[in-house]
Amino acid sequence: AKPAEAGSESGEGWGMRAGRFPARGQWDRARADFDRALGVKGAPPGVRLERALVSLQLGELAEGRQALTELLAQTARGQPGGTAGPDRQRNQSTWLRSVAGAALCLPGTVPEPGRLVEVLGKTVDENSRVEVLRLQGMALYRAGRYAEAGQGLKKAMDERRDIELRKKQPSSGPHPLEGLFLAMAHHHLNEAGEARDWLDRTAKWLDESPTARALSWPVALQVQLVRQEAEALLGASKRPVP
Repeated sequence: AKPAEAGSESGEGWGMRAGRFPARGQWDRARADFDRALGVKGAPPGVRLERALVSLQLGELAEGRQALTELLAQTARGQPGGTAGPDRQRNQSTWLRSVAGAALCLPGTVPEPGRLVEVLGKTVDENSRVEVLRLQGMALYRAGRYAEAGQGLKKAMDERRDIELRKKQPSSGPHPLEGLFLAMAHHHLNEAGEARDWLDRTAKWLDESPTARALSWPVALQVQLVRQEAEALLGASKRPVP
């Protein structure tokens, strides 16, 4: 059947339809429609990113990792990914952060994570400082710079808290990726107590918070991958690191 969203077999239409299946747990159907979208000229760049994430969910780690590595390299070189228009530069920066965030959630996917720290710094604006600090902390972790990673992740938390206080908003707490990467960084720094504390706190939030259940499927999948990695690293799970 043709995707009703587009009224024709367009890449955008197939991609929109495919994006509905992961939330229902229908990963094979998502893969099939994302592949249809990629087979049509003019498919939005986001289709490639989401297709790579579906590969990871289905256990096709080599395929997903390669797709993310290639997509990040192309995006970092300036290949357009965001929407066009007067905000094209801002949209391109948002796209780069989206691709980088996905790639950083799987070890061995970013060839030069230290370089990515610098690239991410060039995308920051008044609305993305917390996200950039978090992604830079994740990149520093992948670069093996664990102390700096911990500092960067805590800066992201402090920045979020300051913004919420300034705007008189309720505290949202750390992003789950901040907690998970902090746990792993503390582990490598031989700070077992802090590592376990961050992992346990984050796992409790993911298991019990209604907010966690409301995460979009791409974010939830990325968090799931990093949680598996953190639990394997800290010995909380028998599952191997992907």
